[in-house]
Amino acid sequence: MRHVLFIYFVTFSFLFVSAQDFVSRFMASHHSDSKLTCITISPKMMNEILELNENVDTTILGMISNLKSMQMLSSNVAAVRYYNDALSLVNKSVGVYEPYFSINNTYENGQIMIRKRFGAIVELIMFSCKSRRFFVINFTGSMNIEFINRLSVLLHQKCS
Repeated sequence: MRHVLFIYFVTFSFLFVSAQDFVSRFMASHHSDSKLTCITISPKMMNEILELNENVDTTILGMISNLKSMQMLSSNVAAVRYYNDALSLVNKSVGVYEPYFSINNTYENGQIMIRKRFGAIVELIMFSCKSRRFFVINFTGSMNIEFINRLSVLLHQKCS
């Protein structure tokens, strides 16, 4: 009986660890690193911020209500090292994340990865290394391609 309980414990522990989002796993591997800043924003706060902007499409507000969290991770030092660590973490998770978009040129390296469960997008990771700045934006919840495309347009408008 103890062996059976031990097997259940190990199995559920593995499931719990594998269910963690990308930023949580990245921060666990850099837990004592004071050069990283991590901010978590709840869906309620995202809605309140967007409701202050009169130009926000109501469709976006509906999509955001399906999110569980948004985490932003950034650093102004060691950007290339953190970017390579993020790529390594994604590559260790074989079959978990699918590439959605990537950019690699002399000015910026960036990736957008998605994780699906039963065909639905449940996590989106955007990470980038530009100049000396590294950042990750990690969404968890229920998302669709329309949300990702609209998010890409909003980010492009803010960065242009």
